[in-house]
Amino acid sequence: MSEEPQIPPDGEHQIDLLVDEFRAFLQQADSPDAPQDSVTLFTLFTELASLKTEVKRESRQVKEAMTQFGALFDMLKGSNQRLTRELEQHQTQQAQTVFASQQPILIEVIDLYERLGMTLRTLETYRPSWLERRMKRDLAFRQNTVRGLSMTRRRMARILASHDIEAIPCIGKPLNPHRMRAVKIHHDKQQADGIVVGVVRRGYMRHAEVLRIAEVIVNQNKKGRNNSPPLNTQQE
Repeated sequence: MSEEPQIPPDGEHQIDLLVDEFRAFLQQADSPDAPQDSVTLFTLFTELASLKTEVKRESRQVKEAMTQFGALFDMLKGSNQRLTRELEQHQTQQAQTVFASQQPILIEVIDLYERLGMTLRTLETYRPSWLERRMKRDLAFRQNTVRGLSMTRRRMARILASHDIEAIPCIGKPLNPHRMRAVKIHHDKQQADGIVVGVVRRGYMRHAEVLRIAEVIVNQNKKGRNNSPPLNTQQE
């Protein structure tokens, strides 16, 4: 018979130490206070499943947050557009209110501007006698008067232009009852019927609003009328 292997004394002592350490390990693993550091395959799959559920839940929350953010952005965009429209309407109403308060004064400025124009035309077309031409003082006074009135009229023209006020174009255009009023009839076969051929009093408008209607001379073709009265008009 074969002999059993003999274990040296030192080996037996080492085996006893290993057995004692293994026993202590088992006792410590069974203890409720022992740290749970060991990971099994079941524990790993359980944790992965929990993580997957958590990720899905977080994804739904992020998607809901993005949807709410998009709705909030659309609401803010609509509010911004509404506020912009209201601001534009308020500015337009404010500008109309300011212009309405200034309109009577501006109409007076227009009348004064037109009267200065007629005065200047009278002075410029005036032909002094030979005796008046020899009096240099009176001639210089008249020239200085014309120069001063011209400067004043140009200043008034700039005031009207700064308020976007302009003369209504009439000559060569069909009669517009909203902007023009016919005060005289002219007969000229060379001109089309209903065409404005002269202006008695110039009209003015601001944008599409008429401040003063124009008084015009309208052409009318009639048989048997060869002669027409002379036109007494203003220059546009």
